[in-house]
Amino acid sequence: MAAEVMRWDVFPSDNSNAHVRRWLIGQLDSFVQREAAQVADAMIRMLDDRSRAVLDAVDRRFSEAELNRLAGWLERIRLGEPLQYVLGSTDFCGLRLACSAAALIPRPETEELVGWALEQAGADCTRVLDVGTGTGCIALALKAARPHWSVTAWDVSEAALELAVENGRTTGLNVDWQRVDLLADPVSDSWDLICSNPPYIPERERERMARHVVDHEPGLALFVPDEDPLVFYTALSELALKSLNDGGSLIAECHFEKAEEVANCWRKMGWEVHIRVDMQGAPRAVCACMKSTHGESI
Repeated sequence: MAAEVMRWDVFPSDNSNAHVRRWLIGQLDSFVQREAAQVADAMIRMLDDRSRAVLDAVDRRFSEAELNRLAGWLERIRLGEPLQYVLGSTDFCGLRLACSAAALIPRPETEELVGWALEQAGADCTRVLDVGTGTGCIALALKAARPHWSVTAWDVSEAALELAVENGRTTGLNVDWQRVDLLADPVSDSWDLICSNPPYIPERERERMARHVVDHEPGLALFVPDEDPLVFYTALSELALKSLNDGGSLIAECHFEKAEEVANCWRKMGWEVHIRVDMQGAPRAVCACMKSTHGESI
């Protein structure tokens, strides 16, 4: 069902920042108040990234063209399109990254994965692989944090890689982007660290998920077969066993209900494993360490 086209009589009567912000929050009546305010602030930042206090102090006024643009964004949001796709970008680990329906929206939980990967990496780590890169968020965040690392990123989706390449160009970070299918048993180089946020949601959960996710984000990056929900974790482990350097590490984000299953799967394949818990207290990632040549885990 199409959203009703906004009329000029429902636009704010005053085009000052404070009035426009209140108008935006009022139009976002399907959101809780706090979330509506966050969405309104994000929309305003796309037009002027100064703080609210500054915008009010300088008596920032929005033009007719800017109000039309805000109205267009509102209509798309009210239809259920994710804010990040509407605005075309999001912030991740201090980087402004382009977003589109070609790839999953980078999420705060994945920022935690980046932090854990940096902690997990050994002092001699220089060669890093990001599998299923999407927007390129993990690869770019790692490269930004460790400029001396050589970072490679794989994705099976050409559209996702095009988006990642764009983000690499706009951030000025050099990553080697490659179109590779992890499940096709790819020929790989040698790595000190392998990171991934692979698909992990069983198909049976599709109907229970929020419509703004299912209807807009790419299913290829979300869902796995019900009969083999750990397919990507098994493939990641097999890849790591073949290509990780001595003392190397593997880390992957996972479904909070599947973390122990992933950990057990990797333990059976010979890894030293531990689970990382996110800021919400949910098991969010599984880390595996390669045994050293002296038989000790790193």
